[in-house]
Amino acid sequence: MKDSRKTKERLIIEIKELRESLEKQISERNRVENALSESEGKYRKLIETANDAIFIADAESGIILDVNRRAEEMMNMPAEEIIGMHQKELHPEDKAGDYKQIFREYIRNGDGISDEVVVCRKDGHKIPVEISASVIEWGGKKVVQGIFRDITRRKRIEDALTQSKEQMQYILDNTTSVIYIKDAQGKYIIVNRQFLDLFHITKEEIIGKTNHDIFPKEMADTFQANDRKVLKAQAPLEIEEVALHDDGRHTYISIKFPLLDSKGIACGVCGISTDITERKKAEKRLEVQKEALEQKNLALSEILGQIEIEKKQIKDDVIANAENLLLPIIQKLRLTGESRKYVQLLQKNLQELTSSFGTKLTERGAKLTSREVEVCGMVKNGLTSKEIASLLNISLRTVETHRIKIRNKLGIVNMDLNLSSYLKTL
Repeated sequence: MKDSRKTKERLIIEIKELRESLEKQISERNRVENALSESEGKYRKLIETANDAIFIADAESGIILDVNRRAEEMMNMPAEEIIGMHQKELHPEDKAGDYKQIFREYIRNGDGISDEVVVCRKDGHKIPVEISASVIEWGGKKVVQGIFRDITRRKRIEDALTQSKEQMQYILDNTTSVIYIKDAQGKYIIVNRQFLDLFHITKEEIIGKTNHDIFPKEMADTFQANDRKVLKAQAPLEIEEVALHDDGRHTYISIKFPLLDSKGIACGVCGISTDITERKKAEKRLEVQKEALEQKNLALSEILGQIEIEKKQIKDDVIANAENLLLPIIQKLRLTGESRKYVQLLQKNLQELTSSFGTKLTERGAKLTSREVEVCGMVKNGLTSKEIASLLNISLRTVETHRIKIRNKLGIVNMDLNLSSYLKTL
């Protein structure tokens, strides 16, 4: 009886221990299930609140197993339609082979795979996306989790920047100046066609290089020193530079100014250079020509001075001859009648010749004709219009016409002045 009782008590203890063990296992399973449920909830919440589209596909078959809300929006399809699709159906048909290879790369390399691809919706609309993919355990199987980021806006900006850069390069290439941009370390970032043509270099040979990588040391040192001046001053500078080319030395006038970053700190140098070699040569030629012209002007001045001296000498000779030779002879003539008047007129004209009357009359700018000058001489010497007409063998009316024209040209037409008296004042 005692053994039976002990056996029964032992069985009760074992059953109790077994029940406690089962309760612990059930509790642990519930805890694990709750934890899994909580973890799945957190995971679900995480992918649903993500800003990028998330696709989970079976690593072996490529069938899509799950997607988030952003994926639905990207594809413009409900999750029920997307789940069960093959991953290649997300992309354009003509790219299916390429993207299949990319999917295999995801599986082979695991984490850290990133590519730019195109997603194609049912309506044919194509969206450029950037994929970050990794292989994870999900529901006891290997899956590929792809995070698809819509880069439409970024692509649009990149395209606009590319277009803007191309337009800027077109403008730079169609200017007559040499234009270049360097960073703070002196490496070339942008050069135009004129730069490449002048130095017989390709863009690939100069972009990312410094002056010392390309030019002779002396020339490179000069360019670099001038760049430092601009960066230090943080202000535009106009500098004359000399560059060596295959055809010799060229002189440039360069306007260099610093490129400033958002904080106003110089981060590069832009240079606009104009080849003034021909201008320098022309200036040199002009200097030589100017010097030669000055020598010629000096010689001409000397010649003109000598001519004036000779003119004065001739004038003095004429006056001396008239006074010493002609006038004494005329004074000895004793003629009567009309002949006497002619002799008197001749004497007066010779006296006028030796005076400054004729010179003063022509210097006034009246532009008198030779006949009008002749009439002026007679009027000044007191001859009447009738006497002038007789001596010149012209009509009295013609003489009066001459007198009117003379008054007009001398500017005394409306003045109450006697023509003879006025002429005597000259």
